[in-house]
Amino acid sequence: MTQEKEQNLKNHAKTVPIFHMFVLPVFLINIIWSLVRLRYGLTFGAILSVLMSVALMVLALCARTFALKVQGCCRRSFTRASGSSQWRN
Repeated sequence: MTQEKEQNLKNHAKTVPIFHMFVLPVFLINIIWSLVRLRYGLTFGAILSVLMSVALMVLALCARTFALKVQGCCRRSFTRASGSSQWRN
């Protein structure tokens, strides 16, 4: 059996294309656009647009962070249960 090298963020980072290359850029464009609209008039609709766009970006980032934390907990739990120092796919 071959020895697997220890996994860390550098050698095991994962990019989720739909999230990193679609969702985040669209939310960022939405924030920029709502700030541009705010520049043309300080209206209730413009302010609400900025708040909603920032809230959506925070929601997306929190959802990703929470999923990564749960994944880390599952890996640590599996490692403890199997008595191994490394987890396997």
